[in-house]
Amino acid sequence: MVGDFNGDGRDDIIGFGFNDVQISFSNADGTFSEAQVADIGAEGSSNFTVNSGGWTSQDQYPRAVADIDGDGRDDIIGFGQDSIFYALSEGDGSFTESEILNLEGASNFTIGAGGWTRQGQFPRFLDDINGDDKADIVGFGSESVFAALA
Repeated sequence: MVGDFNGDGRDDIIGFGFNDVQISFSNADGTFSEAQVADIGAEGSSNFTVNSGGWTSQDQYPRAVADIDGDGRDDIIGFGQDSIFYALSEGDGSFTESEILNLEGASNFTIGAGGWTRQGQFPRFLDDINGDDKADIVGFGSESVFAALA
C-alpha cells in the first residue's frame, strides 16, 4: 500500500507480512529508503500481521491507510471481526499502539455486524467526506451506502 506516513507530501510504501509490518520512505527522486520494520506501539510491529492473529485475509479483514487524526500523516486502520483498530503514524516509521476505533457507527463495518464478509463484494473505503481533514468510513452494502464520520 502507499500513503504519506511522514507528512512530507510524498507517498511512501507499507507492507503487511506474516510477522511484521515493513515501511519504506520516498526519497523524492523516484527511489525509496531501505525497508525497515515499522514499530507499532510497545507491542512491536506484529499488529496487523497474519501471525498476530486474525489478519489472515486482506479480503475478509482488510487493512487500509488514511489520515484519521488530521495531522497530515497516514495511519493504519484494520477491519477486524468485531472492531476496527487503528495505529497513528508518529512520522518516523513508528506508530502508536493499536487501539479500537471509537467512532459512532464504526463497528457496523465489521464481519461481526453482519454482511461485511468480503472487501471485494462489500467494499469499505476511508476518505474525508465532510471536509474536516480526517478520514471517514464509507461502506457499500448490498442495498445501500453507509458512512461513519470522524
